Amino acid sequence: MTKGMIRAEEAGLLMLVIAAGVAASNDGPKKVPMPPTSAVVRPAQGAQERTVFTVVRQGERTYLSEQRVSIPAGIDPQIGAIEFQARAGGALPKGTRVRSLTLDKDGVLRIDLNAAFTKNFSGGSTGEALTLAALSATVARFPGVQSFLVSVEGKPLTSLGGHVEWDQPQPASKTLPEDFRP
Repeated sequence: MTKGMIRAEEAGLLMLVIAAGVAASNDGPKKVPMPPTSAVVRPAQGAQERTVFTVVRQGERTYLSEQRVSIPAGIDPQIGAIEFQARAGGALPKGTRVRSLTLDKDGVLRIDLNAAFTKNFSGGSTGEALTLAALSATVARFPGVQSFLVSVEGKPLTSLGGHVEWDQPQPASKTLPEDFRP
């Protein structure tokens, strides 16, 4: 496979494909294209780059790594960034798809996800904290977002794994919690 290209794993909502594994390294953010079809493709002209956070496991240590991803033209870049995190090894449960995104006048980003977000979650307290931190740091980079509120299939999410209350807007923060920094 040519450098800068990836193999697509699965088609999703809006023909979004969640890319297979991103190798993490300590030499800074990587640019990883996210193809719009199940074929191996180069980033489309008009693609937009977004910063996302992926989970890295090194021995007993788990942290979030900043990644630059290319969202193809024709795919909402915010939806693409969130859904990128649901690929194998990502910070969101596998199969998670964005049903809708709306930003209200107070800077609250309302994210409605499909049922896979709760159905496929199996991370315990650390996994829930990683998911929350990755979402927070990712959406903090979207224009106008101050906080975010997650719902699943149109219903308010009270908790993902029983360790964090999700029923109030969560602050969007570009700073990762110290425990999850590289």
